[in-house]
Amino acid sequence: KAWTFKGCRGFLPAKFEYYNDFHGYSLEYTGRTMHSDYMLRTYFNDLKKDSHLNNERDFSQLRSPVMKNIYESLYPAYDMDHAKYQTWVMEGKDTLYLGDHHNLTFGGEYKAVTYRGTRLGGSPAGAGKAEQGRDVRTESAFVEDLWQVTPKWLLTPSVRYEHSDQFGAETTPHVGLTYAMDDHFRFKANYGRGYKAPTISELYLRMNRAMGAADVHVYGNPNLKPEKSTSFDFGLEGEQDGWFGKVTYFNNKVTNLIDSEGSTVGGVSTYQYVNINKAQVNGTEAELGKHFAPRWTFQVNHNWLDAVDKSTDARLSNRARNLTTLRLVYDDPQGWNAVLWDQIASSYHYDGQDYTYNTLNFSWNKKFANGLSIYGGVDNILNKKVDALYLDGRMWRIGAEWQW
Repeated sequence: KAWTFKGCRGFLPAKFEYYNDFHGYSLEYTGRTMHSDYMLRTYFNDLKKDSHLNNERDFSQLRSPVMKNIYESLYPAYDMDHAKYQTWVMEGKDTLYLGDHHNLTFGGEYKAVTYRGTRLGGSPAGAGKAEQGRDVRTESAFVEDLWQVTPKWLLTPSVRYEHSDQFGAETTPHVGLTYAMDDHFRFKANYGRGYKAPTISELYLRMNRAMGAADVHVYGNPNLKPEKSTSFDFGLEGEQDGWFGKVTYFNNKVTNLIDSEGSTVGGVSTYQYVNINKAQVNGTEAELGKHFAPRWTFQVNHNWLDAVDKSTDARLSNRARNLTTLRLVYDDPQGWNAVLWDQIASSYHYDGQDYTYNTLNFSWNKKFANGLSIYGGVDNILNKKVDALYLDGRMWRIGAEWQW
C-alpha cells in the first residue's frame, strides 16, 4: 500500500508487512440426564502479531535542511510492532427442565487475559521498541429462566455477576419478553442493566506508531472507570413466504462511557481513552430480506443512531448517523459461501466533522470435509479513500485454516 501525505504528495510511499500466528486449543465435555443438559469446557488461545513498516522516503524536494530534518524525525525509515495475546477460559453451564414451563440455565466462567507487546512499552517509533506486559483476571456467574407463561407469552428473567481483579464486583439484571402474535410474527421487548470494564489496551496502551504519512500516538488511561448502562428495546420481527424482516427501537443511558478524544497537528495524531460522564445512545434498526432461490438471499439493513454526550449535547465521535448495508449471500450446503455487500455510511462523525462514504466488499469461503477451509476477499473494491478516517483504499486478503 502506497501512502501519500497531503501537501507533500508523491515522496512518502510505504510498505507494510503483517504476520499473524494463531493457535487455539479446547477441551469440552457435554452430557445429558432426564432433566438437564450440561457442558464443561476449557480453551486456550495464543495470538502473535508482528508488523513492519518501511517508509521509502525521498525528501529531496525539500530544499530547507531544517524541514528535511523535521520530516525525517516525523517519518522514520522503519517502524515495527509486536504483540502477544493469550486467553485462558474455563466455563460451564447446566440447563434444568423444570416441568413444562421452565428451563433454568445457570453457569460460570473464569477468564485470564495476558497482553504483552510494544504498544504498551511507550517507545518512540522505530526499531528495537521496548515491550511491557499486563494481565486481567475475571470471574462471572449467571442464572436465566426461560418461562413459557402461556402459549403466546415467553418471559426470560436473568441476572449476571462479574468480578474483576481490577474493578471489583458488579451485578446486572435483565428481563426479556416475547409475544407470538401468530406462527409468523413476534413482538419482543428487553430491559436491563449493562456493565463493561475497560480492556488492557484502554487502560495501559502507550503506542507510538509511524503510519505511512502519519505519526500516531494512542494512550490508555489507568484512571478509567467501568461503563454502566440502563437500556431497553422493543420491536417486531417475522418471516413468511421466503421474506423475513424486523424493526427495533433501542434506548441506552450510559454512565462513564469509554471513548477516545484526540487531535491532529502537523501530521501527528494523538489520542487518549477517556470516560464520558453521561451519554445517551438511541436508535432504530430495520432489516428486510428475501430468500429468492435455494442458495441465494438478498437483504437490506438500515441503522439510524443518535448518540450524544449529555453534558455538552455534542454528538459522539466514531459513529454514523445512518448506516445502510445491502447484502447478497450465496450459501451452498456443499461448503461454498460468498457475500457481496455495499455499506453506506452517512454523516459519520469524527473529530468535529461529518463524512459520507460507501465501501463495496466481497468475501468467500470454502470448507472441506477434512477440516480445511480456504477463504479470501476484497475490501473496498472501488478503492474509496478518506484520509481523515484512515480509509486507505482497496485491500485484498486470502488465507487458509485447518482444524483437526
